[in-house]
Amino acid sequence: MTDNRIVYRIENVNGFGPYRRWLGNTRYPWETEGQRKLSVDMANNHWDATHPNSSQIFSDLCMSQPEDMVCGFRNLGSLAEWFEGYLRRLHLNGYQIHEFIVPSFSVLADHYQVVFPRSEATRERVLPIRKKTFDEAYRDLVY
Repeated sequence: MTDNRIVYRIENVNGFGPYRRWLGNTRYPWETEGQRKLSVDMANNHWDATHPNSSQIFSDLCMSQPEDMVCGFRNLGSLAEWFEGYLRRLHLNGYQIHEFIVPSFSVLADHYQVVFPRSEATRERVLPIRKKTFDEAYRDLVY
């Protein structure tokens, strides 16, 4: 029996997250203009001292995004903290929270993020980005 983990990821209907803005201001074919602007804003804020941060090695892995590897979060609380201040814009731009089941041996995790191979993940459910989606402890985050 394989030990599995539940991981969370924000994606649009095409399966892409809002985090892939490391190559500049390029608009990807799957992106709406609103998604592009949101992604640029989030990338600029990512380096702000108030933004949650992963270890340097882990950040390097997330940014290099080896083939088939995607970034996500170990729980809804970490996801909410990472995207604090952007949750409403993510919702308005068509993103949702996707819950995946992934074999534990395939998940690399640190205190905020996880990286996992998409090919080994099974989508369990899709959650709307709404205040009530998050645990009671995170209700005061900026939506």
